[in-house]
Amino acid sequence: MKIFWHNKGYFVPIALISGVIVELVLLGIGYLFKYNNPVRQILGLISLLLLFLPALLNYIFTKYFVDDNVELIKSVNQEGNDIVKKDYSSFLKIKNQIWTRIFFYGVIVTLLYVLIIEGFIWLN
Repeated sequence: MKIFWHNKGYFVPIALISGVIVELVLLGIGYLFKYNNPVRQILGLISLLLLFLPALLNYIFTKYFVDDNVELIKSVNQEGNDIVKKDYSSFLKIKNQIWTRIFFYGVIVTLLYVLIIEGFIWLN
């Protein structure tokens, strides 16, 4: 599976899938209540905050389980030149730390889109 992830890059899909599962369970519980019920509104606010859960889980996995030390793999090509490759944890050739930023800023962009663009539609 080196094509998809390298070293501990499998933590990225684990963080994403577990965050989505928690979000869907919470939203499913919210649908059990009537529309104007305060419990449903509280669950909606909590689920809004839980959109950041995949970024938080990926940050925790990266912080505590992925080494900061990057191993350098040295090899010699046919011409006799030294080639140095960095060996780090990645998912789809993107480092785990970058995935945390992608998740975080993706949620912020989505929320801004909903607040700005969709807010104007509601006003009309």
